[in-house]
Amino acid sequence: RAHEHATELSHTPIIMVTASTSSEHVAQALEAGCDAHVAKPVAPETLCRTMAEVLRSAQNSAKRNG
Repeated sequence: RAHEHATELSHTPIIMVTASTSSEHVAQALEAGCDAHVAKPVAPETLCRTMAEVLRSAQNSAKRNG
């Protein structure tokens, strides 16, 4: 995220897909810049829904900062 900011790149959506579901691990990943967390095993509909939400959020943010 620091590189995106420093070089004025647009936000790249990041979804963490992991078997680690501890609240501490998820919180650390989100603090580090992940946009969402999906737990393994991944159901395709869950991944698709999460991707749509993250992309929608990124589009809305880009419009606000336009």
